[in-house]
Parts: sequence; structure tokens; C-alpha cells
Amino acid sequence: MSERSGIALALRRFDNIKSSPQAAAEIADRWKHATHPNIIQLHGAWVHQRALFFTHDYHPGAQTLQERYLVQRGALIPESTVWAYICQLVTALRAIHALGLACRVIHPLRILWTSPNRIRINCVGVLDVLESDSQKTLEELQREDIFKLGRLILELTTRLPIEHLQRLGIQEALDGVAQHYSVEVVNLIKMLMQGQSSVYELCTMLTGQLVGQLDQTYAHSDALENELSKQFNSGRMLRVLLKTNLVNGRPEMGMDRNWSETGDRYVLSLFSNYLFHQHGPNGEPIVDYGHIIESLNKLDAGSTEKILLTSRGGKAVIVASFDEIRRCIHESFLELVRAGSGPGVLEEQQNVMYQEQQQRQMYQQMYAAQSGGGGGGVGGGMGGAGGYGGSMGGGVQGGQQYYGNSGGGGGGANPYANGGGGGGAMQQQGGYGGGSFMQHQ
Repeated sequence: MSERSGIALALRRFDNIKSSPQAAAEIADRWKHATHPNIIQLHGAWVHQRALFFTHDYHPGAQTLQERYLVQRGALIPESTVWAYICQLVTALRAIHALGLACRVIHPLRILWTSPNRIRINCVGVLDVLESDSQKTLEELQREDIFKLGRLILELTTRLPIEHLQRLGIQEALDGVAQHYSVEVVNLIKMLMQGQSSVYELCTMLTGQLVGQLDQTYAHSDALENELSKQFNSGRMLRVLLKTNLVNGRPEMGMDRNWSETGDRYVLSLFSNYLFHQHGPNGEPIVDYGHIIESLNKLDAGSTEKILLTSRGGKAVIVASFDEIRRCIHESFLELVRAGSGPGVLEEQQNVMYQEQQQRQMYQQMYAAQSGGGGGGVGGGMGGAGGYGGSMGGGVQGGQQYYGNSGGGGGGANPYANGGGGGGAMQQQGGYGGGSFMQHQ
């Protein structure tokens, strides 16, 4: 477990290694830039007491391609899956070669299957440190990557390890592949095993397959987003329920023993009956999840739809909208937060501060965008720098509506000052001006 990030990492150790700490650190720094969805990230390499250590991202439950496809021979891999693997490996090699590096671990034991149709290259950077004195050039190593990619595809399409294929004969193995896969797969394997093409030429050749994989990725992303939206909606309703139940039925608040049964809290207790304690004409309890979920969604959205709230004895009857009930929850919960303690209090205070900051920014942007001379007419021209002019100027900002009475232009007013000069100045705390604004929720 990383002490810095708290993320689980895979640790590898090699004993009796002669590599220098400087070489290990330098190679690790170069590989840290190789970030790709199909590359397992190298986080560090160091030498300690003649042992070499590597840390990579950890993927629990992953299998090597050797374990999944080559240990026991089973049904052939569908061609669509083969193309998905090819595209993932080619794009990963492209990212590695673009950094002036060579992968060197294109092997069934070094590539992990982490989820359906998803593979990742593992152990990157290890051979670079272990064989730091290699005499091979970068171009030779990159060509080996291409050759090993072709060999890997041949192993996957036959589901036989390379040792068996060499005894059988590569040409006979290709003939077997041609019986079950398209000509494009066979030709690609032949070209890769020649090792003469660059990864950029491969990307050009695989454009059609890459576009198909991109379409599938978008479809998968849409499905995940749809599932995430369901969880998001559940989270919103849970938050409303938590706030409501923190207020409802609370025995006392400070010195007030009847706090939960007075004012806005009484409306919430009636709403709780409406939400959970519905009953039929014969007094039988009604269990209706749809009613609860629909009501919570309307409450969270602040619907103006009005509902009838009654006490259990039917003596108290209140007509209120979901928006009004939402305001009651908000005000009561804030009162609870101001007098409370615990980790939730700090979180809610931060949320309130963030909302107030966002509202102030909207006001500032509104007045910064409004400039020009004094005006007139309904909707108001702008007087001065930020002041409203004209008659019956009105606007909506941050969910709050402002109505302006008649007044002249000029006298730009700061919305957070105690008023403004001239007619039509927007005032929050009294002040003076010909046409002040009244604020309504």
C-alpha cells in the first residue's frame, strides 16, 4: 500500500542484482511518462541491499494470457475479441515507441487479462533495468516488439504456446489459423512476424478496426454513464432522507424540548406521514415504492406541485408544495448544523460556504457583463456601471427573483453594499435610492 497515495501497488523483488541505483531511478523516471489505458503503470524502481524493487499498479483477480488461453486448450477465441486485443496492444506500443522506449515484454506471461476484452501490458521497464548493459539499439528492440506481437497473436489464434508451434511448424500453424479466421488476420500475423513494419504503419493499416473499437468504447461509456446516473439519483434521494430523518422526531434542540414539533419541523413530520404512512380506504397500510421515489424526486427538484398533508388524527391539515417542504428541510437542517457537532457538520458547513461562493460569483459575473449607459423601458437598461435603470426592471439570478420598481437610470450599485446612489439601485440591506429591489425566494 502506497504511503503517499493510499493505492495498492504490486511490488516485485529481484535479488543479487548488479544494477546501480542511478540507472534504476533514471529508467523508472522515463517509464513514468508511459501512461496508457493498456499499460500497467510503473511507479518506481530502486536498489536496496543488493536487491532490485519495482512497483506497478495492482489489478486484483487479473490473469495472464498464458493462464487464460494457453495452459488448457479450449474453444477458439472469437475473431472480434482477437481484433480487440490487437488494437489495444498496437495502441499501447505506439505510446511506448513515441517516447523513445521499447516494450520488450510482449509475451503471454507478461500481458494481463483484467476484464472481458480488456488486456494490459505488465512489467514494463523491468528488462530495461535488468539488461541495462544491452548492446541492442532502440530500433532493433522496437522491431522485436513488432515480431513478438505477431507471435503472440499466432499463439492466441491457435491457443498453443510458441514451443508447440515451433515443433508443429509456423506455416502449418498459419494454415490452421486460415481455416477459422479471416484473411486479414492471417496476413497481419505474417507481416508482423517479418518484423519490418513500424507501429505507425500498423496503426494506418488497422484504421477500420480501430474505428470499430472506438464505437464500442463509446457504447460502453454510455452504458456506464447510464448506470452511474441511476446511482447518482439514488444518492440524491438518500441525502434528502438523511436530512429529513435527522430533523424528524428529534427529542430536543438545545433547551427546546418541542423543537421537532413546532414551526417548519411540524410540516416535516406531516410530510413523513405522507411519504411512508399512506393507508387505504379501509385503513389498511399501503406499501408503494413508486409513491415514495416519485415524491422524493419532486422534493429534491423543488416541484411547485401542491400536496395535502394531514396529521394521523386528521386534526391538522396543511397544503404545501414540494418546494416549500424542501425549504423547510433546508432551514431546519441548517439550524441543526449550526448547533451540532460531528464530521457531518463540517462537511455541511463547507457545502453552504461553497454554495454562497457560487452565488456571489454569479452576481459578480452578472454585474460585470452588464455595462453601458442609463436606460429605460421594461426590463431596464443599465445605468452607470452595474446599476439597473428604467421602470419595472426585473431579473432572475441564482434561483432568486428580483423585482424593481420605477426609477431613473444611473448610479451603479454594488449588490453587496448597503444600497446605491440614484434611482434603480439594487439594495440588500436597506440604503437609499429611487427604485429599490425586493427579494423573493
